[in-house]
Amino acid sequence: MPRTDQFAGFEFDWPGVDQHGHVAVFISWGWGPLPAGVDQHLDEVDAAMERIQELPAIGPPSHDLHDARARPVFYDEYATKGFYVYHWDGAGAHDESRRYTRYIAPHVLINVSRLPTELQAVTHFAAFTVTFADAREITIGSLESPAR
Repeated sequence: MPRTDQFAGFEFDWPGVDQHGHVAVFISWGWGPLPAGVDQHLDEVDAAMERIQELPAIGPPSHDLHDARARPVFYDEYATKGFYVYHWDGAGAHDESRRYTRYIAPHVLINVSRLPTELQAVTHFAAFTVTFADAREITIGSLESPAR
């Protein structure tokens, strides 16, 4: 089902947290599916992503573990802040793919507990039962209910 929210068609990144408290940013490319908790709090998530961009780097850039030839791109910055980065695999507005693939694993991890309080709450809008270190792919729909 295509997205119809106010950000559909525009780049809309969103954070999530795994079962160990590690955080990731999901790159939707404007059309990727959103977890229900994210979809219900779009303005809060958008503001949180702006705040995440202001966080300091805690480690070096990190490219995909399986592609040493990867070139730096705008979302490498998230890895320097300790976030895993997943991107939507779909091809456009009518693509029904629900899969996000891990693109970057950070060298230095940050735990959700180390984020500012307002960011901790927003990352829990998408709480996953997987471990990002082990999950090369995540299909939206495999979410646990938000913890808060």
